[in-house]
Amino acid sequence: MALPIFMTIILLGRCCSLENAGRGIRLYFATWDSSSIASGQLWQTATGQVFFSTGVGFGYYIAYASYNSKWSNAVQDAAIIVCSNCLFETIAAFAVFGVVGYLDINPINTPRLGAFEIGFLTYPAAIAAMPGANFWAVLFFLTLMLLGISSTYPMLDVIVTAIMDRYGHKLQRPIVAAVLVVVAFLISLMYCSQFGYYLLDGVDRWINNLALVFVVWSELALSTTIYRFKDVFTETGKPAWVVYNGGYFLGQILGVAVGHGVSGGAGAGLGFGIFFLGVIVSVFLSKTPTVSAPPFLNNNAYLKRFWFLAFYSGNQLRRDLNVIVGSGKNWNIPMFWSPLIRYISAPILFIVYSFAYPEFWTLRNDPVYIFGFILAHFCLIFAVCALVLPRYYDVFVPMHRLDDGKRVAAPGVLENLIVGQNEDMVETGFRSPKSLDDDFKKS
Repeated sequence: MALPIFMTIILLGRCCSLENAGRGIRLYFATWDSSSIASGQLWQTATGQVFFSTGVGFGYYIAYASYNSKWSNAVQDAAIIVCSNCLFETIAAFAVFGVVGYLDINPINTPRLGAFEIGFLTYPAAIAAMPGANFWAVLFFLTLMLLGISSTYPMLDVIVTAIMDRYGHKLQRPIVAAVLVVVAFLISLMYCSQFGYYLLDGVDRWINNLALVFVVWSELALSTTIYRFKDVFTETGKPAWVVYNGGYFLGQILGVAVGHGVSGGAGAGLGFGIFFLGVIVSVFLSKTPTVSAPPFLNNNAYLKRFWFLAFYSGNQLRRDLNVIVGSGKNWNIPMFWSPLIRYISAPILFIVYSFAYPEFWTLRNDPVYIFGFILAHFCLIFAVCALVLPRYYDVFVPMHRLDDGKRVAAPGVLENLIVGQNEDMVETGFRSPKSLDDDFKKS
């Protein structure tokens, strides 16, 4: 992947030296337009770009983790990937805005530039102004082609890995990969037609703005809700768990709906109101847990109830992951990780997701956008069915992993102990407050 970096450095130097390039760079770093921050389309575009460039939501990391060492420093790797990606994109944007100034493009009176316009309009304009333009043009489009191929490999590898994990004893990997490549090639032919760009834009917009954002929101919200929920049932009772999480999800759904239908303030008020009402009712419905919460919450029964309903699943997920990824000198997942993804990232993503529907309303008479919108919702239905009817998706799960989700309730006990150690703890589901407090301090 050295060629894209090499080309970016060359373009960065050339684009920033073009006539009037400073005007575009000032648009990038020295111009503030607060009205744009309130634009749903801006947040959708930014979210889709970040997810696509880092691979979030596509399953890349799940597939590649299966080839990684079990004890790899995953937290450090995640930080390096995200920071380096953001840094590279921030620097590369100087080249884009240098050409924006050169072409005298003003965002106020110019249609939004997408990835295709940048790749096939702004950068080529800079290359055409370079000495030896033909050579650099060939090198640039070769780079684009290699980037396209390298982006396709991870997408296909996700499917190949899933198939081989389940049917690897019957199928050969080269054959599976070859079949998927041929199928992907045949599907892509429609994008090479006269209206291919138009069709690609219609599909890509809704897959990114609807399906991808919904999948990531589901991962954030459900991983901190369902993980080891039997532990919460045992300690608080099922009614309290249902009421609390009902308020959590209903607050987001109705809050966003009223926000779009009435006003943002009314939607925020209703959303927070439903959530806090669910918190109060569930805390009073809950039993008092017998297992220790963090030390500073142990002295109050209502705070212990709230801890188990609001934070137990996410915190236990963090602790169980840290047994593996945080071993030795590896970085640990920090304490704030689970509250961050459940109560900040997930609601924000749901708001971003909701912006797609008003946008579609403005494009509802366009048949290509209708096609992409329907296709994205088929992806949504497929994802929701996996949650509601998981047994029908066993066909995608390796045979030796079918029983992974069957766990007895063992509040506060680390996953590795449930799997193979300290069976006496698992049978009772009980740990002394002191041992749990020690675990909290360590993790």
